[in-house]
Amino acid sequence: MPVLFSKKFNVSTDKLEKLGVLDIILDIDTRVFIDPALIELCQEPEFLNARTKIETYFSNIITLIKFSKQENDMYWKKADELLTFTEIKGTCIGYSKEGTSGNAIGAKLRKSILAITKDLITNGEIEPTLFELLGVFQENVGCDRISDLITFILYEEILEYTDRIVTCCNLPTRKTIHNNKEFNVCVNNYNDQNILLLPKTLVSALPIAECFDDIDIICAANERVRNIINQYFDYGFKKKITKKNICSLLQDNLSFREALLEAYKNYPKTAYDFNSDPMGVYIWCLKAQECAEKYPLAFEKTILDSLKDVETVTKNICNQYKNLIENNGLSSLLYDENKKTKHESAAQLLFYGIADAGKWALQAMVMNPFTDDYHQGVENVSRLAPNKQRAFSKDFTRMLMLNVSFNLDFGKQKKTASKRIHNDDTDTGILSGSK
Repeated sequence: MPVLFSKKFNVSTDKLEKLGVLDIILDIDTRVFIDPALIELCQEPEFLNARTKIETYFSNIITLIKFSKQENDMYWKKADELLTFTEIKGTCIGYSKEGTSGNAIGAKLRKSILAITKDLITNGEIEPTLFELLGVFQENVGCDRISDLITFILYEEILEYTDRIVTCCNLPTRKTIHNNKEFNVCVNNYNDQNILLLPKTLVSALPIAECFDDIDIICAANERVRNIINQYFDYGFKKKITKKNICSLLQDNLSFREALLEAYKNYPKTAYDFNSDPMGVYIWCLKAQECAEKYPLAFEKTILDSLKDVETVTKNICNQYKNLIENNGLSSLLYDENKKTKHESAAQLLFYGIADAGKWALQAMVMNPFTDDYHQGVENVSRLAPNKQRAFSKDFTRMLMLNVSFNLDFGKQKKTASKRIHNDDTDTGILSGSK
């Protein structure tokens, strides 16, 4: 069953709420990210200078690339070092990755980022804030990589914040050292890693830069952006433009560069509401635990002797989920405050939470739960070789994929327990070149 920090360490959820701490799930990464655009909303003492630190970090990269005369000279290598970092573990947010930690931004991607930075500098001055929008114009960069980079830059501030919170709550801790300083941290028994706590105001399920995946949003925020896009790409006809298109405009059109940054800086900044949880990335865990206590799921057999037994267990779990959705109010978690259906992952996570509430665990994926007509299309708008592809299926809808397992909870589990869900992201970024 998913384990909250508050439950594992016996801390009042009201106390964490008063302190403004995100009550993380210890054995499953929550799909939220540190949003650099929200830094200014955070009033925790450890993060008051965070905005300045981030901008200074990116400014140093820009300065080094400005002085670089050619690739791999002294200045280029130093800038490359600033983009080279090992992913910081312990926040329990983002997309979990298999295997050991590695560079969150690989050598090939760093080379591409630095090359684009050099081109931008050649065609005009650039602001450090532009690095927060890397996902808009740089291939293979999304909100997860930006979040990892910000975590690396603010690692000491995060440790200071964690130390203050665990000390205030009088929790069992161990010492960790960073930059010759000692910090108190709690230990995650599921992976023996340090637990890094974050203020709620720093994280979001949909960072502001991620909102710019739709050109309509950018144009609505800034008329200058819309006018320039109309000049180059006939915005009224073509609703989607590629990262390559955006990058070209940033390089060649200073007015567009200024307008895009202006739109980003002036975009409304609001902390993510974890209580209503419009994206459905967190509330499922709280409701699943609540349902496990009010509506426990019992099984006649604890040993599966045949496929028939597996089928019986699966049907019982599905019926439990169906009953809770239809008769006990859980259907409200599938819709946002505007009565629009949430992303299908909200239904998947809720199903997982209900299935995993007892000794039995049923991992599931629901494919296209809200439609009975699956279709997708890809169009290549090349002048030389245009083509269209369309795929339709009546069977690839409301498809339930199941994996049944049995959790044995006995003995020491400090180093033997492991995460049971891995949210792997294969998306290359937040803008698509297809439509």
